[in-house]
Amino acid sequence: MKAQLSAFILTTVLIVSVFAQNQPQSPTVDSKLDSKLDSKEKLTDNLDLTPTSTQSNSTNTKAAIKTAPGQKNTNTFKRDPFRLPKYLIDKITYKPPPPIIENQVIDDRVEPIMRWPAKEYLLVGIIWEVQSPKALIKDLQGRVHVVKLRDRLGNKDGIVTAIKEGAITVTEKKFPLVLRLKK
Repeated sequence: MKAQLSAFILTTVLIVSVFAQNQPQSPTVDSKLDSKLDSKEKLTDNLDLTPTSTQSNSTNTKAAIKTAPGQKNTNTFKRDPFRLPKYLIDKITYKPPPPIIENQVIDDRVEPIMRWPAKEYLLVGIIWEVQSPKALIKDLQGRVHVVKLRDRLGNKDGIVTAIKEGAITVTEKKFPLVLRLKK
């Protein structure tokens, strides 16, 4: 029972001392803290201080209490539950680099739906059960465009002539080109 009480007091003193190092406090609190720190020196035989890095900074030390066999260590430092971990923040904010388009200069004066040959566009979706069906086309830059019947597509004056359930037909100079959905 005395060992548990002394471990509890030591844990409390450690927590107070960690907060005392990080926050400015009034002189009355400092004097109380100093008296607790003096009593902490008596209990240092149960304390194992190991640095978490190779730096000699006193704030980078991790205190771990040696526990008796069969007793769980409840002195663990946990992350803030109200903040996302760094790996999730990086995953959410990651923006892939734009695709490299070989030997082509992008002309910003031309609409994106008419910059490249029609076969270079990717059909990613069809809005089918509406009065006038529409298709979702992805260009080489990764942008998605909505096209409908009689819209222009491609750099060779292609025209969307049919939108069916799984494909669209683009006619370029009287030659039909079928773009199918990838499954």
